[in-house]
Amino acid sequence: MLRLQVADDASEDLKLERTQDAGTVDATVDGLEVKALLLDSGADTSLVARGVIDALQDDGVLVHIRQVADQELKPVGSGQLVASQVVQFKEVMLATSAGPLMLRNLECFVDESDPSHGLIVGRPIMKILGYSTDELLVRARDAQTEWELAGADDTTAPTAEGTTPLQRVCRLQAAAMETSAPSVAASEDVERYETRTAFPTVAPEVLADLIRTLEQRFKVSTEMGLVLEPQARLKAILRTRQDVFRLQFGDDPPY
Repeated sequence: MLRLQVADDASEDLKLERTQDAGTVDATVDGLEVKALLLDSGADTSLVARGVIDALQDDGVLVHIRQVADQELKPVGSGQLVASQVVQFKEVMLATSAGPLMLRNLECFVDESDPSHGLIVGRPIMKILGYSTDELLVRARDAQTEWELAGADDTTAPTAEGTTPLQRVCRLQAAAMETSAPSVAASEDVERYETRTAFPTVAPEVLADLIRTLEQRFKVSTEMGLVLEPQARLKAILRTRQDVFRLQFGDDPPY
């Protein structure tokens, strides 16, 4: 998805930057999982890809769409986009580390040319949720009046091909764990089962195995009937607390 600004004469000379893949959260839109919902403070309006609407209609969900006067939107790096439809979603559930956050009756312009499952929540809605550009900068200044940004390169696109959102979120946490956790000796002078206890080992789990297991358990829970709100809460827990999970517990491994 691209950052958008409502086009007008005063904004013709404004140069916009392509947004980075940051600020994304897992969400469900009227029951449909959306993997890349972007909270974008630079967007003057909220926008949804046509692919989201098509997927909802394929699932038999009644989607409320109304025709509006053509509205010119200005995507970054391309020609203008003309939107003539507005959709209202009854429930947009955002997964947070504190639990699910529900947005009801969210209205978005429809990008008819986009078949993805993308959704941009623009600045007006963010302000309703409490976002303030000035407060953000004031908090930064309260922390320190000067910020050295050398080395904080935000111009390199992330390489997350073939990974799931859960895997991408866990990588930084895993890196911190791997640098701080003590290593376990590869061999011992005594028999393996003489020294293994029923407590978790101090070595970090293999990240790929851990994430794969968590995702399998989440899928099983969903197939067994876990409903929408607990789904969002469980997913938030798995994303933010993955460091507490273990695949083995000494000589009493889980089954």
